[in-house]
Amino acid sequence: MPVEHGVNAVAGPVSRRFEGKVALVAGGGRTPPEAGNGIGVGAATSMLLAREGCRVAVLDRDVDAANRTVKSIAETGGEAIAIQADVSVDADCARAIAEVQDAYGTLHALLNTLGITRSRRSVTQFVDEEWTAIMEVNVRGFMLTAKHAIPLMTEGGAIVNVSSADAVVPSHGNATFAASKGAVNSLTRHIAVREGYRGIRANAIMPGAMWTPIALTKLGTAVGADKKELPEAEREAVRRQRRQITATQTEGTAWDIAHAAAFLASDQSRWITGQVLMVDGGASVIAPWDVQNKPARTVADSTLHFVD
Repeated sequence: MPVEHGVNAVAGPVSRRFEGKVALVAGGGRTPPEAGNGIGVGAATSMLLAREGCRVAVLDRDVDAANRTVKSIAETGGEAIAIQADVSVDADCARAIAEVQDAYGTLHALLNTLGITRSRRSVTQFVDEEWTAIMEVNVRGFMLTAKHAIPLMTEGGAIVNVSSADAVVPSHGNATFAASKGAVNSLTRHIAVREGYRGIRANAIMPGAMWTPIALTKLGTAVGADKKELPEAEREAVRRQRRQITATQTEGTAWDIAHAAAFLASDQSRWITGQVLMVDGGASVIAPWDVQNKPARTVADSTLHFVD
């Protein structure tokens, strides 16, 4: 009988490569699961790390979201705690790391998976309040989590920052968001250089077009407008178009980013630091005029199987 695949956990071999390790996933909360909306990067990363033997501290401003991720981890036999914190607040970050220390005594990996965007405004549509809000979370937040996490990483470790393809291949809107993610790339390289003597590595991931809950508002928002959810009737057509613009003609999911993040956080990448990895199905290397000219994909997209 064929197996029905869902979107909540990824099947495959378990290496237990994070056995004995502790990770903090900032932005690890899970939005309420809804059919067709996918899963976010933070939740997927937290669940994958736990599945590989890691003890995970799931940090989110929304404690209910953090608890949903913890519940998903516990249901599959993993270990995790929920931490409520606003990463743009220094005292919150200090308290969060203290909670990790109280619970687990140490920290081996920090994964900053969060990021916000308010609209798709260009430079000429600049709104000062929006700049402040986005920079506070997307840049200051990454700085503050690292500031407090690094002293607890006494055995060395890894920092993985989730940036965005917008940092180097910007869209028509999202000027502030693109600037914030460019700053994340630079911050990541600085941490790699400055903290290498502690045995700490730092790398960033630039996700391309993925199907996650946040994609619904990003895709539904017109340039120059505030966020608006993509109507359900338009979703499948938009998803087909997004698959077409990649080299692999496939759509990314949060699990694609989670697997890249897990590798960069693991000892398997011990000699990789200061790098910014594009994970976008090859969309960034295709010439715009060639998108319609490439042959249709002939191999089914069966490389990842998802199960509830």
